[in-house]
Amino acid sequence: MKQLLQVLVLSFVLLISTELAATTKINVADAAGTQFTLIKPVKRIVSLSPHITELLFETEAGHLIVGTVEYSNFPDAAKKIPHVGNYSRIDLERLVALKPDMIIAWQSGNPQSMVNKIAELGFPIFYSEPRSIEQVLKEIKTFAQMAGMAEKTDKKIRVYQTKLESLKSNYQHLPRLSVFYQM
Repeated sequence: MKQLLQVLVLSFVLLISTELAATTKINVADAAGTQFTLIKPVKRIVSLSPHITELLFETEAGHLIVGTVEYSNFPDAAKKIPHVGNYSRIDLERLVALKPDMIIAWQSGNPQSMVNKIAELGFPIFYSEPRSIEQVLKEIKTFAQMAGMAEKTDKKIRVYQTKLESLKSNYQHLPRLSVFYQM
């Protein structure tokens, strides 16, 4: 009788946790401040910039990219992803044929008129615009959440944050440069 009760309690706990997992929503915000509530992780992504493609691979979500743009060539696996154009000109027919759940656009790089045409087709547009190392880490975390890869990526993000803090503390005594010139 005691074992039967334990089995019933365990079954009830599993049922409740499965229901909670199924109804857990993913809340993220993009660089434009738009809030997204996803009922489930995205499974088909089109990346409209090479930096977005790289960050998606960094989150272990590279396999979810169904389309990208010219020069999205890192890591090597990105070279195999079909192109839908380049950062400034997208083949809308090709994009529609890929049936993405999410388009990730480069806020300051992709022409707004092109992004508006994509939005008019009914695709959700998530804007990316990291401008600092901290924002790159935040973007990796956000992309991981969107793709349902947060658990896999959390450890990687903590390692990057630790390295970044170490670099900051090791070099904070140096004077700040006002100009950097590279040839």
